[in-house]
Amino acid sequence: MCGASPLALSTVRAIPGLVALLALFAAAAWWQGDLIDGLRRERDAATGAGTAGRLPGWGELIVGRPSGAASVAPATPPDPTPLPEPAPADFPRAPLSASELQVQPGENLWKLVQRHYGRVDPDLVQDVADYNELPDANTLQAGQRLWLPSLEELLGKGGSALPTRD
Repeated sequence: MCGASPLALSTVRAIPGLVALLALFAAAAWWQGDLIDGLRRERDAATGAGTAGRLPGWGELIVGRPSGAASVAPATPPDPTPLPEPAPADFPRAPLSASELQVQPGENLWKLVQRHYGRVDPDLVQDVADYNELPDANTLQAGQRLWLPSLEELLGKGGSALPTRD
């Protein structure tokens, strides 16, 4: 090999490396197949072959062919009859007068303004808080009395200042 070219020498040296690499890939594939077969045998031994030895709560789903189970009928649509009116709350919410009410547990000024005036916005809530001389529109206590005047009275006629309650 004295007269061989350097390219031929490198090719000859590369062939054993490629053969060794192919042998490693073949060994890894054989080992992986053997490992998976062993794991399958172990699983089948633990669960039993077929459905009789299946663990409780486990099932089998086969997609593409009928299961043999009875088909489920579609649910009937709900009856369109209206629901009965809810029972009145434990604490009646009747106003004390035409524009006076007592705050019940769980109520806040936003809900009360929405219920009384049919609309709510931050300015309207603040106007009601100012009318009732509340230090903070977000803090009401159960049992507290509030006055909810008409919108005209609350906002003042012609944009005048807020009137005071008697």
